[in-house]
Amino acid sequence: MTTTLSAPPTPTTVGPQPRGPGRRAGVGRLAALLVSPTLLILALVVGYPILAALRLSFVRTTEQINPNTGLIERTESFGLDNYLGIFQGTTADRF
Repeated sequence: MTTTLSAPPTPTTVGPQPRGPGRRAGVGRLAALLVSPTLLILALVVGYPILAALRLSFVRTTEQINPNTGLIERTESFGLDNYLGIFQGTTADRF
């Protein structure tokens, strides 16, 4: 009986994989650069109304007629009164 020994396999170096045909370095960065203005405008179109509605939910506006001038006077107050009225007022049991 004879035993044959083969030479150990030679280690291969692992390097960067070759890119596919037509794919160049920096294409993803260029795509992000071209899409970013669209995403910015979309964020403004969606985000601004949400933030404006949240701000308006804290404002209470009252209009009165001034007895001295007969003109309508508008006063605005900023606070949590709108939310306190919902959660502590007559409708609190619904929540």
